[in-house]
Amino acid sequence: MIKRARLFFAETIVPIEKIHHAVLKADIRVHQLTKTLCWRTVESTALTRRLKRNILLRQGAEKSLKKSRKRYGACSWLNYIACRSTCGI
Repeated sequence: MIKRARLFFAETIVPIEKIHHAVLKADIRVHQLTKTLCWRTVESTALTRRLKRNILLRQGAEKSLKKSRKRYGACSWLNYIACRSTCGI
């Protein structure tokens, strides 16, 4: 009877240990993937903020350039006309 019990438990425990080891490996992998996902989320958030800030800077520069073109474009045109009239061109 004891031999049968010993054999039964020996055969039963082996699959549990294998399953348990596989579960531990899977748990480690899930932990690694979760950590990677969190890191990439942080990186993505930072890059999104940087992109939005650069878009605002570019839009401000475009607006300033348009304003400058209007102001100095008119000035250079007026200078051209004044120069033509004074130089006799």
